[in-house]
Amino acid sequence: MLVPVEITFQSTARRFVMHNGNFVPIEPSGKATIQCQQGVAQLLLFGIEGAPGATGTLTLKPQPPHTLKISSHPIQVKIAQGKTVAGGNRFFAVV
Repeated sequence: MLVPVEITFQSTARRFVMHNGNFVPIEPSGKATIQCQQGVAQLLLFGIEGAPGATGTLTLKPQPPHTLKISSHPIQVKIAQGKTVAGGNRFFAVV
């Protein structure tokens, strides 16, 4: 069963999200939606590009009554001094 998951990615830097190998289009407001298979491990790649010290917060919200199994949520990312990009990944599942 596919479950819609709303993504909110707030950042003043340029941002990107990939879900299972595909780029996710992010609206200027930072909103996007992905479809996730219930109970199946999913991979999310994310990043920001900008000035050192820029930060981003990425939040996932599955359609109720479903819940999310993920570590350290919401996801925080920060560009280190002397760098212009930062990113990471998370495995998660919708249950």
